[in-house]
Amino acid sequence: MISLSQVIESKRQLYYDQLKQAQSSLQVDSWLIYFADVVMKAQENVEELIEFSLQKNQTLRYIQQ
Repeated sequence: MISLSQVIESKRQLYYDQLKQAQSSLQVDSWLIYFADVVMKAQENVEELIEFSLQKNQTLRYIQQ
């Protein structure tokens, strides 16, 4: 959830533009595509963070040996 909000916050105006467009036209296709892209970007960010954390942990274990 934190990563999702970070992605939305990083492009806040785009979020509001997409939301406004969906609300005014009742066409949600664009909104769903936009939101799916946001979710995918958030997932990529989390995967990168996990990978970084795992590598950092391995490095610390190596140094402590």
